[in-house]
Amino acid sequence: MGRAPLISALYQEDFAESVPMNCIRRTNTRAGRRIGMSGQSVVEIAFSLPFLLVIVLMVIEMGIVFSTYLAVVNAAREGAVFASMYPKLVDATCGSTPQPDCVGASDSLPMNGITGTQAIWR
Repeated sequence: MGRAPLISALYQEDFAESVPMNCIRRTNTRAGRRIGMSGQSVVEIAFSLPFLLVIVLMVIEMGIVFSTYLAVVNAAREGAVFASMYPKLVDATCGSTPQPDCVGASDSLPMNGITGTQAIWR
């Protein structure tokens, strides 16, 4: 027991000799923070928040672009499937061709006092 205080005293002396006193800075603290550092986190948030918002908006915008891209790709795929299943309904210019059942079908409908021109299928 007699050696413990002697060892701690030697350790403190060695520490005091190895570290200059001007490197050890005492700070006045209030609730665990240094005085004058109370607005640091607010300033950090103020600087980083615009960058975070830009990144979030970029992610949202890329999601919208990707969703639109998928809609166009799926519409083209469905159009190709429809054209392969019903080749007589679509001609080379991708316009609809009339079916024989529709030719002259509008001539038999009553006009009921409506004037105008009738659509004629060719």
